[in-house]
Amino acid sequence: MKRLFAGLGAMTLAGAVAGATPQIGINTQAIGSRLLVFTPSDAGLGNSAAILGEDFVVVVDAPSPSLSAAALQEIRARTDRPVRYLVNTHWHDDHVWGNQIYADAFPELQVIAHPATRAGIEEQAIPALATNLERLRATVAARDLVLESGEEDGAALTDDRRSAIEARQGAFRQFINEMETIRPALPENLVDTSLTLDPGGGEVVLRHLGRGNTNGDLVVWDTASRILVSGDIVTSPIPAGGDVPPSEWDATLDAIVNLAPAAIVPGHGELMRDLDYVRLVRDLLAALRAEMTEAVGRGLARDDAIAAIQISVMRSRFTRGDQRLELGFDRFFLPYAAAAAYDELIAERR
Repeated sequence: MKRLFAGLGAMTLAGAVAGATPQIGINTQAIGSRLLVFTPSDAGLGNSAAILGEDFVVVVDAPSPSLSAAALQEIRARTDRPVRYLVNTHWHDDHVWGNQIYADAFPELQVIAHPATRAGIEEQAIPALATNLERLRATVAARDLVLESGEEDGAALTDDRRSAIEARQGAFRQFINEMETIRPALPENLVDTSLTLDPGGGEVVLRHLGRGNTNGDLVVWDTASRILVSGDIVTSPIPAGGDVPPSEWDATLDAIVNLAPAAIVPGHGELMRDLDYVRLVRDLLAALRAEMTEAVGRGLARDDAIAAIQISVMRSRFTRGDQRLELGFDRFFLPYAAAAAYDELIAERR
């Protein structure tokens, strides 16, 4: 699944789930004295984390220049140790476009990622940057005309609708300013399977447990706290559908369960203190595969099979009747995951 920088409005989980905010910042959560978790106020932007070692700091993901600068300020308020390593868990722009902030601040920094993540940045994220910027400028211009005319789709704007558009315009303009400053800092230290770092006070293990959301997913395991930073293999409140076959995603989630982490820092959403949500996602993938198996057995063509998938019981367990969550589920999980399930089942039958 291709992602637009910073969760561009209703085109991303931010617009569907989090609602609009005129300015986007981070919430910092300290887990003991060693781990900082940075959660953006817009859920369409990825989480990041910092492991404060006795000798150096390991940062995981960098969602945007401004949010990464804010995270770095929080890190510097707690330690004078340098950021030695920055890990990109996957290639999506809302996890890598802040790399430049750390690279500029720490000339000896090493950016680490899976080889497929570097390829994704070069082949997908960078080429899409200019296109997404022009698309966002056009969106802002069109909405300015709506505000100026006082009409949308032939109907007069209500006060509530005007307020919502005005708030989102502020976020859009912030995204534009961010995108205009991006200078991609590519990963140079590439990890196929695993790498162990020792920042002092406990090892930090980078592992490719398998594919979950992209071809190059890495997780970061802090052995001292037994906390796992998962990237978009795990996201809440809605799973992020990708191109990965459900059986592979499920196997990767099973590997996470087997680690028995004390907590999970997901790619999006709040810190998880247990494995209940991970198990719920596994149940969802099983239900999806079961429905798709039935659709394929009926001989439905690809598009018809994807459209036939409802998984209504599991959908309700994630959305709980919330229209915004339903929109997020139907836009950002279901079509991608259903397509991957169909392709996997057809490949198995060949």
